[in-house]
Amino acid sequence: MNKEKQLSILIVDDEESARKLFSNFLRKKYSILAAESISEAMAIVEKQLPNIIVTDVKLPGENGLSLLSTIKEKFPEILVILVTGHGEKATIISAMREGAFDYLEKPILREEFLHIIKRAEDYVNLQRKLTANEEARDNYNKMLKKLSTNLTLAEERERRRIATGLHDSTCQDLAYAKIKLGSLTSNNQTSHNKTLNTLKEVCDLISNAIKETRQLVFELSPPILYEFGYKAALENLAKNISQKHNLKIKILDDHKTIDLNRELQILIYQSIRELIINIVKHARAQNININIQNNSNLINISIKDDGIGFQSKESKESKYGKNSKKDKNLFVPNDDFTGFGLFSIKERLESIGGALDINSAINQGTEVSLSIPSS
Repeated sequence: MNKEKQLSILIVDDEESARKLFSNFLRKKYSILAAESISEAMAIVEKQLPNIIVTDVKLPGENGLSLLSTIKEKFPEILVILVTGHGEKATIISAMREGAFDYLEKPILREEFLHIIKRAEDYVNLQRKLTANEEARDNYNKMLKKLSTNLTLAEERERRRIATGLHDSTCQDLAYAKIKLGSLTSNNQTSHNKTLNTLKEVCDLISNAIKETRQLVFELSPPILYEFGYKAALENLAKNISQKHNLKIKILDDHKTIDLNRELQILIYQSIRELIINIVKHARAQNININIQNNSNLINISIKDDGIGFQSKESKESKYGKNSKKDKNLFVPNDDFTGFGLFSIKERLESIGGALDINSAINQGTEVSLSIPSS
């Protein structure tokens, strides 16, 4: 648990002995500020913004209630504790209506005073946590909005990629094949050998079109995933990416058989595929090792590369989700963090009770660990 930031307390009293008394009570645990007048107190507040103010109600030519009123108007987050004389009930009621946190009656009892300060400290720390949670929620919502936008853009890019692939390869091959076939029917003088050569070219074009179409179909939704499960699909994916990008991808499996539903298998495959693609794009790695361990109720998967790595808060704290400095590299959630990425994978895993951890260092590669409930 993170250590709370030390609270600062401003003591306002015209008597030096009273200021020293309060300071002696508090100095060991808190940062103490002191003022002997309202004007001096306001100057300190403007400059240092204390968390708590302890002020005497009766000050020479001034009134602690006016300080309370000013503080509540300008700095409502500051807690004000008033010190009054015995029996000043009207003053106490007025102070509480004005927004005082609490009050003390003279003579001051140390235990009572420290008890009130402790309650004020708990209140301040609670407010800090609520503020931090609100900021975290705001940042989280911003990331969700950005992810939603990026998902739309990613879908459009994918549509464009598929359309371009079909146009530049499959459609052109088929169009050229049609032209070749047309030339055979329009030219009756075509020699037998030339006809055979043209037919061979047509066959090659059609074969290539079939191959490209099958590749597009596989990338969109690999049939092997639905027929034989995510492990077989990963083996096939690793083979294709290894050949295409000159990478060595090794999959280690404990070979334990666990009956997983289709949705979970798709989630596992898509998450690992996304991580591998990110490594290909950003990590400059030569080797990728995937380790799959099946426990009774949990599937632990490690994806480790020997790429350029990165340094971030995630690598220090392990858990993903903290803000980190901008980095051009893989797995850093910054302004350039687009597409599905870690954020999306983390969200999908957490929705089923899973988790994602990362560990990375500059020039030492990156390891991403996935923990996925098997049921």
